[in-house]
Amino acid sequence: MRHQLIDAAQLKISKHIGKCNYMTITHVDWSIFLVKLIGEQWTVNMLQKTCTCKKFQLDYLPCSHTLAAAREQNLDYTSLGADYYKRETHVDAYSLPIMPVEHHNT
Repeated sequence: MRHQLIDAAQLKISKHIGKCNYMTITHVDWSIFLVKLIGEQWTVNMLQKTCTCKKFQLDYLPCSHTLAAAREQNLDYTSLGADYYKRETHVDAYSLPIMPVEHHNT
């Protein structure tokens, strides 16, 4: 299932997507990838949702290295971000009425 991301998350990811075209990806095993770009390399673990650049763990959104690995697997990158970046999470959060809190004078 393709998830729709909120605009801020999609904008951040779109900045990383262009970098993927220049990266070389090597399969280490079924969930680990070695991603290289101009003499630098990073290790992406798709199962644990980690990258040695630490951006994936920090933002809970796929970094450019993770996007490159996802592309190599034909994996939908929108499934990799945290649920709070997904549009349906925001819709669900505000679907129930929010009741006002009574004010008590002290």
